[in-house]
Amino acid sequence: QVGEPTERFNVVLSSPQDDARLTGTTSSEVVIGPDNEIKFGKLKRNKKKGTARLFVTLPGPGKLTTQSKGVKPISKDFGQGGQVALLLKPKGKALNKLNDNGSVKVSLKVTFTPVDGSALTSTKKVKLILND
Repeated sequence: QVGEPTERFNVVLSSPQDDARLTGTTSSEVVIGPDNEIKFGKLKRNKKKGTARLFVTLPGPGKLTTQSKGVKPISKDFGQGGQVALLLKPKGKALNKLNDNGSVKVSLKVTFTPVDGSALTSTKKVKLILND
């Protein structure tokens, strides 16, 4: 179930009859926790403002943050999963390039941390367009 605490199990593999494929004892820790994989959807651009909305599907409740050199950061908590829209606003050198050239490509790092789970960061390249 999404939102449940992380569970830890120890798995021990051993060979009672000296199997040729498995020698000695091997121990490993398996961690089972909430799903933290996000899915990127469509990008809807506002060419008059030079902004865009990136649709992201979240697997469950948690915190979503963005990081980029050319886009204003976003940090938001979500009480449930589903599709959310991230408003991408250019800043700094990316904003200057957008105003000069009419378009700019930025790399966006999106991190999702589920409740009681570990964070996963995904990267998405986005092109912002400005038509006066």
